[in-house]
Amino acid sequence: MATLTPDLPVHARSGTPLLFTGATTHTLDPSLGSLTGGLLVEGGTITGVDVDAHPGAHVVDCSGLVIVPAAVDGIDLPGRHEHRLHPLTRGNPATFALVRGGAELESVIWWPRRAAAVVVEGEFAFLAGRRLLPPPAGATTPVHTESGPHLGTWTDKTQDVVQELTPDGRYTEARNGVRDAYQGAFWLAHDHIAYRDDLGFWAYGTFRDEVLHHAHFTFRR
Repeated sequence: MATLTPDLPVHARSGTPLLFTGATTHTLDPSLGSLTGGLLVEGGTITGVDVDAHPGAHVVDCSGLVIVPAAVDGIDLPGRHEHRLHPLTRGNPATFALVRGGAELESVIWWPRRAAAVVVEGEFAFLAGRRLLPPPAGATTPVHTESGPHLGTWTDKTQDVVQELTPDGRYTEARNGVRDAYQGAFWLAHDHIAYRDDLGFWAYGTFRDEVLHHAHFTFRR
């Protein structure tokens, strides 16, 4: 068993399966929810969830961490620009972050350089604050589109916060009457949302019963 140390990218690129254990994995898949078993990665793909052991796998101890999905954003997370947020399930790209956070997905906020590790399509982009995958020259956040019932205006009247989710995959948030206090890209997956703010941090939300739960906010239509 190994911890998150600089020798891990060698294992990832060599094709050795990696089994991330000890963490809570927020899969974003409604049939799986959050799991405490291991996450198995082979090549650039997730090949197992809630796994206890796998022959020949390099076991990575992630005790005290949570694993959350991420999307290729072109700047900090360079990749194939599929413009999608993939749930952490078998057959999907192994793109995720290992961070410290609470048990609830919507309470997780992380910065790539402060994460314990960030994996993009099976390779370590960041490890213990070190960038290992450089972004392409002139990289920008890719344009993508979103659709579905969650688009539109969401308001937390008790805290005077208004969030707008638009079809171009962008959000803007007004706080206490200040427009565009926060803005950036977002990705939807089932009843979950991932935000990549233009300041560089990632955050999450969950839609339940016509309510958007994000950080300590409760948004309604």
